[in-house]
Amino acid sequence: PTLKNFLLLCEPSEVGHKPNLIVSCSSSRGGAQPIVELRTSGYKNNKLCHIPDHIHIQKVDEVIKEITSGRNCYFAKRIDWSVKVLLSYAQALKPMRQASFLFDSAYEHGM
Repeated sequence: PTLKNFLLLCEPSEVGHKPNLIVSCSSSRGGAQPIVELRTSGYKNNKLCHIPDHIHIQKVDEVIKEITSGRNCYFAKRIDWSVKVLLSYAQALKPMRQASFLFDSAYEHGM
Protein backbone atom coordinates (compact mmCIF):
# COMPACT_ATOMS: atom_id res chain seq x y z
CA PRO A 1 0.00 0.00 0.00
CA THR A 2 2.84 2.44 0.72
CA LEU A 3 4.46 2.05 -2.69
CA LYS A 4 1.12 2.34 -4.47
CA ASN A 5 0.29 5.49 -2.50
CA PHE A 6 3.69 6.93 -3.42
CA LEU A 7 3.10 6.18 -7.11
CA LEU A 8 -0.34 7.80 -6.98
CA LEU A 9 1.33 10.96 -5.68
CA CYS A 10 3.88 11.00 -8.52
CA GLU A 11 3.34 13.36 -11.42
CA PRO A 12 3.66 12.38 -15.10
CA SER A 13 6.59 14.80 -15.37
CA GLU A 14 8.44 12.68 -12.77
CA VAL A 15 7.69 9.11 -13.85
CA GLY A 16 5.64 9.41 -17.03
CA HIS A 17 6.67 7.16 -19.91
CA LYS A 18 9.45 5.59 -17.85
CA PRO A 19 9.66 1.80 -17.64
CA ASN A 20 9.10 0.01 -14.37
CA LEU A 21 10.00 -3.54 -13.38
CA ILE A 22 7.71 -4.79 -10.62
CA VAL A 23 9.52 -6.91 -8.03
CA SER A 24 7.81 -8.81 -5.25
CA CYS A 25 9.26 -11.17 -2.69
CA SER A 26 7.79 -13.21 0.11
CA SER A 27 9.18 -15.37 2.89
CA SER A 28 6.44 -17.91 2.16
CA ARG A 29 4.46 -18.98 -0.93
CA GLY A 30 2.53 -15.68 -1.18
CA GLY A 31 3.44 -12.26 -2.48
CA ALA A 32 1.54 -12.11 -5.77
CA GLN A 33 -1.12 -9.61 -4.70
CA PRO A 34 1.18 -6.54 -4.75
CA ILE A 35 2.02 -7.34 -8.38
CA VAL A 36 -1.67 -7.50 -9.28
CA GLU A 37 -2.39 -4.29 -7.39
CA LEU A 38 0.40 -2.34 -9.08
CA ARG A 39 -0.51 -3.66 -12.53
CA THR A 40 -4.18 -2.76 -12.18
CA SER A 41 -3.89 0.76 -10.79
CA GLY A 42 -0.32 1.65 -9.80
CA TYR A 43 0.14 3.72 -12.95
CA LYS A 44 -3.12 5.69 -12.61
CA ASN A 45 -2.64 9.27 -13.85
CA ASN A 46 1.17 9.16 -13.62
CA LYS A 47 1.75 7.39 -16.97
CA LEU A 48 4.35 5.01 -15.54
CA CYS A 49 4.97 2.10 -17.94
CA HIS A 50 5.11 -1.30 -16.27
CA ILE A 51 7.04 -3.63 -18.54
CA PRO A 52 5.35 -6.98 -19.29
CA ASP A 53 7.77 -8.92 -17.09
CA HIS A 54 7.90 -8.92 -13.33
CA ILE A 55 9.99 -10.69 -10.71
CA HIS A 56 8.17 -12.66 -8.05
CA ILE A 57 10.35 -14.51 -5.58
CA GLN A 58 8.70 -16.81 -3.08
CA LYS A 59 10.60 -18.28 -0.12
CA VAL A 60 13.13 -15.48 -0.52
CA ASP A 61 15.47 -16.77 2.21
CA GLU A 62 16.06 -19.97 0.26
CA VAL A 63 16.59 -18.09 -2.98
CA ILE A 64 19.12 -15.70 -1.40
CA LYS A 65 21.09 -18.66 -0.02
CA GLU A 66 21.07 -20.27 -3.45
CA ILE A 67 22.22 -17.10 -5.21
CA THR A 68 24.98 -16.27 -2.70
CA SER A 69 26.30 -19.84 -2.68
CA GLY A 70 27.40 -19.39 -6.28
CA ARG A 71 25.35 -22.29 -7.55
CA ASN A 72 23.83 -22.13 -11.00
CA CYS A 73 20.64 -20.36 -9.97
CA TYR A 74 17.58 -19.86 -12.18
CA PHE A 75 16.52 -16.76 -10.24
CA ALA A 76 19.86 -14.98 -10.65
CA LYS A 77 19.74 -15.57 -14.41
CA ARG A 78 16.11 -14.51 -14.60
CA ILE A 79 16.76 -11.31 -12.62
CA ASP A 80 19.71 -10.45 -14.89
CA TRP A 81 17.55 -11.03 -17.96
CA SER A 82 14.68 -8.92 -16.57
CA VAL A 83 17.05 -6.04 -15.81
CA LYS A 84 18.35 -6.20 -19.40
CA VAL A 85 14.75 -6.01 -20.63
CA LEU A 86 14.13 -3.01 -18.34
CA LEU A 87 17.22 -1.24 -19.69
CA SER A 88 16.09 -1.93 -23.26
CA TYR A 89 12.70 -0.40 -22.51
CA ALA A 90 14.44 2.64 -20.98
CA GLN A 91 16.42 3.17 -24.18
CA ALA A 92 13.35 2.66 -26.36
CA LEU A 93 11.19 5.09 -24.36
CA LYS A 94 13.83 7.82 -24.09
CA PRO A 95 12.78 9.56 -27.34
CA MET A 96 9.14 9.39 -26.23
CA ARG A 97 9.89 11.30 -23.03
CA GLN A 98 11.46 14.07 -25.10
CA ALA A 99 8.26 14.60 -27.11
CA SER A 100 6.70 17.77 -25.69
CA PHE A 101 3.12 16.86 -26.65
CA LEU A 102 3.10 13.89 -24.24
CA PHE A 103 2.85 16.14 -21.21
CA ASP A 104 0.09 18.43 -22.49
CA SER A 105 -1.93 19.51 -19.43
CA ALA A 106 -5.18 19.16 -21.42
CA TYR A 107 -4.64 15.40 -21.47
CA GLU A 108 -2.80 14.77 -18.23
CA HIS A 109 -5.35 12.25 -16.92
CA GLY A 110 -7.00 9.23 -18.50
CA MET A 111 -10.42 9.34 -20.14
